Amino acid sequence: MGENIWHGEVPNENDFTLELKPLRAEMLEDKKLRSQSLELLLAARKYKYAYHLRWMGVPVIRLAEDLVRQQEIIHSIRPDVVIEVGVARGGGLLFAASIQETCGLVPNVIGIDNRIFPHTRNAIDASRYHDRIVLLEADSDSSEATDYVRTALSGCKSALLILDSDHSSAHVLNGLRAYFPILPVGSVVIVCDTIIDEFPVGTFPDRTWADGKGPGDAITRFMQEVEGITLERDLFGDLLLSEIRGGILKKSS
Repeated sequence: MGENIWHGEVPNENDFTLELKPLRAEMLEDKKLRSQSLELLLAARKYKYAYHLRWMGVPVIRLAEDLVRQQEIIHSIRPDVVIEVGVARGGGLLFAASIQETCGLVPNVIGIDNRIFPHTRNAIDASRYHDRIVLLEADSDSSEATDYVRTALSGCKSALLILDSDHSSAHVLNGLRAYFPILPVGSVVIVCDTIIDEFPVGTFPDRTWADGKGPGDAITRFMQEVEGITLERDLFGDLLLSEIRGGILKKSS
């Protein structure tokens, strides 16, 4: 077997991080690369690219990069509970529960949707996390939903909230107003599909966000009106092939 001459030594964690830091910063300034990634995601839409992945056999409507980043968040903040608004087919719920377990946490996931389909319930019921995932069929902005979440958060040190239902600016803004104040300090919110605001207006003609004002606009408006809460935006500024660019918020105080 020949000698590996590609490198003499693998850098340690500190050196590895330091090596990447300037590259990440430089990539953030690479407007051409960002534009190219946007064009690629836009072109892939006609193939429903975001629908291709499965987690534990169940469709999870997310891009691979976004799932890895969510894993990083769970590993970092160690949330006592994960709340997902908009459950679709249930793969996201299973992903959250399994990553919690992998990180040595007790899986504790709440899925909220105004309509939960039988195939979604069947997928959750057939999984190993059937007793660790709660499905709540309710309007996410209703007192039923917010009161349930408030009770679930009692005594929690941190939480992860994922907003992934109606992506219109008005609906996302209502979700941020309803849930952000009741989250423990140190919690993180993933606002899905901020990419809508980067796509050309008219990309989604049959949706409530057809005007191109989606989650990104909601975040901007929320940050302008919020009082008494300090939040950080865009924890992962180097997201590239992602639908949540600029959509990760942390409640810091």
